[in-house]
Amino acid sequence: MSGEGEEGMMMMMMAKNKVKFLCSHSGKILPRPPDGQLKYVGGETRVMAVPRTIDFSGLMEKLMSGVCEGTWFLNTN
Repeated sequence: MSGEGEEGMMMMMMAKNKVKFLCSHSGKILPRPPDGQLKYVGGETRVMAVPRTIDFSGLMEKLMSGVCEGTWFLNTN
């Protein structure tokens, strides 16, 4: 394999070992006018990637460390 191929393979393996969370704040959840489905309006959204092996207390520590500032909710859907 070429160096570039090995690097890409390594990045893919690392990505499979992580899970990504979307952290949204300072916005509102509102119904869409046409169909009433909920949507998130305004605010900011950040992506946080953590190892799949992280425990709940480690995840909460990461969230509280400033990755997601302000009032937030953990949605597990």
